[in-house]
Amino acid sequence: MLSDVKVEFLYENSLQEALEASFVFPLNNVAVYHFEAQIGDKKIVSVCRPRAEIRRIKCSVEKGFPANSISLRDLAIVRVVKDNLKRVANRAKETYDSAVEEGHTAILAEQDEHCADLFKMNIGNIPPNGKVAIVLQYVGLIEGKNMKTDTSKFSHSEIILTLPSVKLSSEFIPDHDLQMVLSLSDPLTSLASLEYGDPNQSSILAMNCLMVQLLPDIPNVVSSKDMRYEFVFLIDRSGSMEGDNISYAKTSLLLFLKSLPMSCRFQIIGFGSDFAALFSEPTDYSEESLNTAVNYQKDLNADMGGTEAYNALKSALHSTPSGVGWFKQIIFLTDGDVGNADEVIGLVRMNVDKARVFTIGLGQGVSTALIGGVARAGNGTAEFVRDPSQLQSAVMRTLSAALQPRADNIEMDWKLVEKFHDGKEKPIEVVVVPKQITPIFPDRFSTYFGFFKSG
Repeated sequence: MLSDVKVEFLYENSLQEALEASFVFPLNNVAVYHFEAQIGDKKIVSVCRPRAEIRRIKCSVEKGFPANSISLRDLAIVRVVKDNLKRVANRAKETYDSAVEEGHTAILAEQDEHCADLFKMNIGNIPPNGKVAIVLQYVGLIEGKNMKTDTSKFSHSEIILTLPSVKLSSEFIPDHDLQMVLSLSDPLTSLASLEYGDPNQSSILAMNCLMVQLLPDIPNVVSSKDMRYEFVFLIDRSGSMEGDNISYAKTSLLLFLKSLPMSCRFQIIGFGSDFAALFSEPTDYSEESLNTAVNYQKDLNADMGGTEAYNALKSALHSTPSGVGWFKQIIFLTDGDVGNADEVIGLVRMNVDKARVFTIGLGQGVSTALIGGVARAGNGTAEFVRDPSQLQSAVMRTLSAALQPRADNIEMDWKLVEKFHDGKEKPIEVVVVPKQITPIFPDRFSTYFGFFKSG
């Protein structure tokens, strides 16, 4: 499912002096497509521009010239995108600070430098009794989990039951259990939705978008019982995990250890400023190794300093696999308090052929950008545990997903044509997002978008 969210903020200064307001809100795995600000009699509306024009505007900002005929002295509205133009971000902040110092009302909207899923907005010099209105619109995918339908409203409805009969081909003596298997004759395997572009917009907003969701039916797939798995548990033991978070990590690890299949191998790596492995190499799951791991779990503390996940994850990804035919599954438990989330996600993406990476985010302030980003890059799943009641279900869903068989080397061919009255057809060029087709798994939806222009 897709969400289309419109958020309106109204700031009002009821004091007799100018104020600066700050607002921070999460924007996890969404795309902002509209931003506008109303300050007094001035209204600024953001628009999507081609990359070349964006580069030109940024160049103008760097050189101190007004962009789009808006005086940066009077009003500084700058959206800093996630790229390598650090100088542009610094210039935007300098412009904002300068405008505020000179008494002008200014807005600075930017992505948090250390937490990519947070959108920060500062409004400087809101005049006495002044009002500022901000409108933000964004779209994103909604992942359905454990959805329930309330049927209480139908408590007085009339119930109609039908009892179809089946005639057995031979005599049946009812002296043993009878097993009946029911299945859908036509299960849902795909969904498609078309959204037409806006001809008054430019760039991608003017293009039509076809969203396709596939629930793969993989025939003759190898049973998960016949596959050999190597589990690597990456446990955050940094100081920020102190309190409830390390307790969540300990309980989660114990649940995993007690639920692993007998034929697997496993390893535990604790990390903070440095990292250390429990075993010299992944070991067979046995009563002896389980007891060793449980003793480690009992003594688990948040005592390893800062949160340096990169090197620990790199070690887990690059470690020599148990052998040919073994599938490495990394389960990453953390509060996500890292300063280099983009680098960590990039590391997983570059090594996606070596292992699948599953994430469990712990605590109220967990970074959804890191947890979700690592899971997507590693073809895994992401879970969030914010209170103890969510622990067991999160662990079981993660383990179930990790034990799923997979299908690799997937090819997707988009064939869209424009038909004319004379019967002729013209192929339509489609831009597919994501460009790379990742492995698919049973009972797991895969979503793709095809953008194309109207004829």
